[in-house]
Amino acid sequence: MSKSGTASTVLIEGNYAEFLAAIIRQAPRKIDPDTIQNWLRNQEALKNVLEEALTPCPLNFFNDLILDDWKLDGEIGKPIFTSVRDIGRLQLVESLKEKEDWVDGETLVVRAGELDANLGWDDAKFLLKRQDKISEKFREFHLVFTGTIWRNDVGDRWVAFLYWYGGSWRGDFWCLDDGFPSDVRLVRLGE
Repeated sequence: MSKSGTASTVLIEGNYAEFLAAIIRQAPRKIDPDTIQNWLRNQEALKNVLEEALTPCPLNFFNDLILDDWKLDGEIGKPIFTSVRDIGRLQLVESLKEKEDWVDGETLVVRAGELDANLGWDDAKFLLKRQDKISEKFREFHLVFTGTIWRNDVGDRWVAFLYWYGGSWRGDFWCLDDGFPSDVRLVRLGE
């Protein structure tokens, strides 16, 4: 160990090496040669797949809150984000019209569709896992993802949202019945 290193640094590095060895030991042996070549040519996609599989959401709210009594009520399209580079194209869209200080949830869902700003639950999870890539200027807003709607056991409809608190992005669900104030922004992918 170098003089500048610490026991905890060595332990972490040792654990990481053992972790990588475990991944190699458990990797499937029967992989089509064309598939192997595709992954070798597109290592960023491989990195993203491995990151998705091996790192939990910073908060497990998305997994913990979707219990047996929550059902998917509606989903618009497929997840938008395919690469970390897409986060740089993220745009916030004003959810209120002039002279409004809040909007009801059903109206917000309709507006999101009209504005092509209806990213969903999978997109919110993608961003939360890569929150260091989200622009600092977005921190003053609640980012709402209307593309996936969940219904709980009493019939309330919910959408995911992200918010900045305590030095990091957090996630939760917002009931459409509660309405949305002026600090809410819809989210879409720009050019």
